[in-house]
Amino acid sequence: MSTKDVTASAHEIFAQSLLRERKRLKRSQEALRFLCESNMSEIPSLERATHDPPLATIVNLANALDIPPAQLLHGIP
Repeated sequence: MSTKDVTASAHEIFAQSLLRERKRLKRSQEALRFLCESNMSEIPSLERATHDPPLATIVNLANALDIPPAQLLHGIP
């Protein structure tokens, strides 16, 4: 698997994890954005796997979802 493929796979896995956890808590993208203090377009971009989040964003999202950051990254090769 090429580096490009691994990166694309990582984005997809993160996106699926984020969406799953947000829906598990029945939170809207806007509610999650407010809890994370992120910009309006960031949550949808992350859930579509079109944005590469910095570590601080992953930590903020995990805190807002009340899960460890590793849970959002679980399954990434």
